[in-house]
Amino acid sequence: MLFVIMALQVPTAKVAYAVQVTIEKNRTVTRHRCVQFNMFGNQLAIMVNSMETEIETSQFLTVDDRLGRLIPLESSELTGSGETLSGLMGSIRPLAFEPELVPKVWGGCKLLEHAARKQKTSDYSSLVNGNEICRIGESWEISGVEGKSSRLKMVGQHPSESGQQEIWTLQQLWQKFGASLAGSSFATEQSDEQPPEFPWLVKHLECNDWLSLQVHPAVIPGCNSGGLPEKEQLRLFNPDSANNKETSESPTESLDEVRGKNGKFEFWLVVETAIDSEIIVGPVREDQREELAQQVEAGAREHELLEAGLLTRLPVEAGQWAILPPGSVHTVRGVTILEVQTPVDVTYRIDDYGRRGSDGELRTLHPREAARAIRSGTGLPQVSHSLLWESHSISHVDQTTQHEPSSRLIRHITAPHDPFQIRFRKIGNDLQFLNLEEMTVLCVIDGELELIWEHGTELLAPRDVRLLPVDLREVSLRSKGASVSILLLTSSSSLGCNSPASVPR
Repeated sequence: MLFVIMALQVPTAKVAYAVQVTIEKNRTVTRHRCVQFNMFGNQLAIMVNSMETEIETSQFLTVDDRLGRLIPLESSELTGSGETLSGLMGSIRPLAFEPELVPKVWGGCKLLEHAARKQKTSDYSSLVNGNEICRIGESWEISGVEGKSSRLKMVGQHPSESGQQEIWTLQQLWQKFGASLAGSSFATEQSDEQPPEFPWLVKHLECNDWLSLQVHPAVIPGCNSGGLPEKEQLRLFNPDSANNKETSESPTESLDEVRGKNGKFEFWLVVETAIDSEIIVGPVREDQREELAQQVEAGAREHELLEAGLLTRLPVEAGQWAILPPGSVHTVRGVTILEVQTPVDVTYRIDDYGRRGSDGELRTLHPREAARAIRSGTGLPQVSHSLLWESHSISHVDQTTQHEPSSRLIRHITAPHDPFQIRFRKIGNDLQFLNLEEMTVLCVIDGELELIWEHGTELLAPRDVRLLPVDLREVSLRSKGASVSILLLTSSSSLGCNSPASVPR
């Protein structure tokens, strides 16, 4: 350890700060994490802890320009108790989480087999109950949903005082270390009334059979429905309330109850298909929305809605994708899908093809709630006509494509007004740099990816998902073969409040 006095303009209060320094010795530059533990006016006493090289007092010491600021720390970081994200992890690194396998009546075997390979076991019963084998429909990769929050994979982290490794969920990390994960954007998400919510839910789906024909509710968070009159806003969520009709069903939700809830916006990427892979979506046109809602409320089933031209059936293949705004009716079969969505777990079934649940009873349908969700829809569902790696775009999507040297391909798939941004990148075996200006989720689609950061490297396989904290600053990417396809998930650059009728799609 070395004590070096350096002059910096900093606050005069006695508080611990973390800085990163660059040390140059014999024309070799190394970076080290340093902790200030004393202050003398405008001067800092910096403690450098390095295992890489001996450091002499005559060496030149500078603050890394990329840091740009001094970060207040809890004093416990000085004793290594793990009260910061870097203290918990040993150093800032990409975060991996344990997938949560969810059985579904339409599920299959592939997600279970993948999880077993990752855990190097052939004993499926150690992962799921015996009667759920080959009925796994979802693998939750990254979730901050309350009660279903992903557990951090503890790789080389510090054990607790009891000698046991602590189990951290993503929601706990988000609430405690949100600034390290998301940077300045975390502060804008915080509220004095309730803790912030992690903004995304990332899953893999195996749809061996049809999903239920379903729809998700649409509410624009924190907005007053674009200034619509209150009677019109209520009509979007329950048409009976606007017409003063009596109903014997469940009480109508008030405007105060629905305001501020998150709508469920979904992005699907088809990563694997079968012979009979198909998707059904609707409404086909915006002027059909009310007719579709009326038919659904009257109890119409899938075949009736298809015959009426209110839904469309399309074949799909690997590489196609779909964008499903809230209020979109949809189902799919014969596919494995990477799904990115806003963190809402509310689904209204329109048709379930007479299937029974684990209790032996027919699964419940929700025609009235589904009709309400259709009326409040914020845009038409979109299914790509091209594959992800082809250069031409699909209709209705504000999409750009860039071709770069060394066979790189970058595509921006979702539009700026969507609640998150999806980018596709094709990576060759030349090193590519990714500057992390905001929190990012990296998903490997095909091929093997070498992920490199300041303190380590990791080889990722297809279906691997990592959360990249903004405090990583930069990572490097390289294919271990000819090429690798990845998706990058970030927040939207423009989260405006628009009425359902005026959202530009």
